[in-house]
Amino acid sequence: MDIRNRLLASFGEPALAALSPHIREIALSVGRVVAEPGEPIEHVYFPSSGVVSIITLMADDRGVESLTVGREGAVGLLAVFGDPIWDSRGLVQIAGAALRIDAQPLRAAARDHPSILDVVIRYAQVTEAQLHQSAACNALHPIEARLCRWLLTCEDRVGDKVLPLTHEFLGMMLGVQRTRVTTAAQGLQRQGLIKYRRGLITVLDRAGMERSACECYRSAEDIYARVFPGVDEVRGAA
Repeated sequence: MDIRNRLLASFGEPALAALSPHIREIALSVGRVVAEPGEPIEHVYFPSSGVVSIITLMADDRGVESLTVGREGAVGLLAVFGDPIWDSRGLVQIAGAALRIDAQPLRAAARDHPSILDVVIRYAQVTEAQLHQSAACNALHPIEARLCRWLLTCEDRVGDKVLPLTHEFLGMMLGVQRTRVTTAAQGLQRQGLIKYRRGLITVLDRAGMERSACECYRSAEDIYARVFPGVDEVRGAA
């Protein structure tokens, strides 16, 4: 089995061999809800491609993205070892695939393979740092810089410069009105950084985007690289 999720690959060969009978590949279609607040956590999702947004909801059902999860992370991994109830919505924003593991076998494997809990602890550290960075970013940085950061993050997770994203969806993810996203995207397009057409955003100038993004993009990447040094994106599993 090819493991194309960096976090799952870091479990190590013995743990992956034990989990292999419980790993199922599933499709992630746009708009699919994989987690809903208040529901029990029955599965953990390790995206191989595509992107899942973790959305924090208010009482009136308005929401804003608090975390972006792709092939570097997992949906539900931290909570399944604590209070196994979803507290946020997991919404697929870019189609792809994921490896799904039932919660119970994963907890059982962790008792026999300390490497799993080691990964869980390190991923908790990365997630906490990214949430802190995101909160500061949303409060302090302009929409143009935040949009660059978010598009670069999606490109990293998808591995493709063409991103199927609408301005309406971007507005929800960034917590701003669609018109503000449109104005920011038009500015990036005039600079030759992106091209936007019919719900597709293409990153044209990666280096320029990195220069225009706020510091939070590089900070988040550096945190992951420091906590998970040398993790391959693809690893074979028994």
